[in-house]
Amino acid sequence: MNSEKNITETRIRNQGNNKYTKVMTGDKDLLHVIYGSRTGNSRSAAALAHAYAKFLGIQSELIDMQAFPPENIGKVENMLITVSTHGEGDPPLAAEKLLSYLAGGSAPRMDRRKFSILALGDSSYRHFCKTGHDFRDSLIRLGAEEVYNLQECDIDFEEGAKSWVEGAVNAFREILPALETKNNRSFTFELMAPGDASGDFYSARIIEKKILNESNPLKQTMHVKLSLKNSGIAYEPGDTIGVSAFNSRMLVDDLIKGQGWDPTHVLREKERIGMLKQALISDYELTLLTPLVLKKYAALAQNQSLNKLLQNEKLLTDYCNTRDIVDMLTDFPAGTNIDDLVKVMRKLTPRLYSVASSPKVAFSRDQAEKVYVTQRMLEHSSELFRWISDGAVVYLCGNKRKLAVSARSALQSILEREGPMTPDKAALYLEKMKAERQYCEDVY
Repeated sequence: MNSEKNITETRIRNQGNNKYTKVMTGDKDLLHVIYGSRTGNSRSAAALAHAYAKFLGIQSELIDMQAFPPENIGKVENMLITVSTHGEGDPPLAAEKLLSYLAGGSAPRMDRRKFSILALGDSSYRHFCKTGHDFRDSLIRLGAEEVYNLQECDIDFEEGAKSWVEGAVNAFREILPALETKNNRSFTFELMAPGDASGDFYSARIIEKKILNESNPLKQTMHVKLSLKNSGIAYEPGDTIGVSAFNSRMLVDDLIKGQGWDPTHVLREKERIGMLKQALISDYELTLLTPLVLKKYAALAQNQSLNKLLQNEKLLTDYCNTRDIVDMLTDFPAGTNIDDLVKVMRKLTPRLYSVASSPKVAFSRDQAEKVYVTQRMLEHSSELFRWISDGAVVYLCGNKRKLAVSARSALQSILEREGPMTPDKAALYLEKMKAERQYCEDVY
């Protein structure tokens, strides 16, 4: 699922057209800022690092991993890498080739190369920053030197990312020559974060809601239908729609009462000032508990029972899967100051859904004989190839390990059959489609 709303996707396209994919290699005085992003957050952090480097007079290039030939990594002397992790340790599609190349046996030695990594993820997953660590492990194994420690960031990544940008770029400032600059002003560390719509929300009416997996009481999957009538929202396949939810007022009232807090207590965060009750309703995650939140809370609580729980990974995982913030505060009371407590809590973020559209839809579970997307593709291979030849964009959204693999294979078979093309030429054609954004994936 992407974290870019329609407005952000358009902005990135307008800024794009490969403007940031120019690859300059072999320059020992050049800082390469390389990002692998699926939601846009890694790109935002990389863009900030690139801007700060230029502000300091450091020669810098901003590079998308999607457009970076993996074999060129051996020519890169100095690099900052920002990369996200999705689900249980999966890299974004843009990072797969480079990571696979570094982890495989064909990558060259990288002695005297220098790097630092920003790893983004979602701590509701166990291996939430795994891709960043995988890059780090591979680079160190190949002989590269880490000049600034890897920084892990959860979904509320902004402050951690800005801290890493300042520290990592300053570390390279001590290594690389800088041009003279005439900046008489200070640098402003601000991220152009995807999904920041500055309050641009539409209150949609729910017109249908049903549970799809009644047999699993611990993890419900809902089918929700929203009305966008008169909303003025326009979207295309490949865009995403963000749905923002709030916590139950009853839940918040019970929490405040149980903890003896003042609902009118004023919370101050940067330029924002608000009352505790409203902040707990609209700003902080109460129903999802992650190991990272528990670990941060443990540092405040100094509770022996909680410390013991953290030492047992299975019990910790089970606890997080079946408890929430209210349970945490009840089971491990600490009398923590509310201003300190909210600093360890996760922010509520929009849940983002990819928009997909197809005139030929396969519903594999709606009839006795299962019909899959790949079957429909192959059945209409001639027409699909004609569409592609005429410039149609193929957009694939679904499971990374199942749908994506089979659909890619089917598409290559169609290119071979209808081209006609050899398998090697079909593979190159598919890579060309990816590079030119004629073939796009949003897989998870």
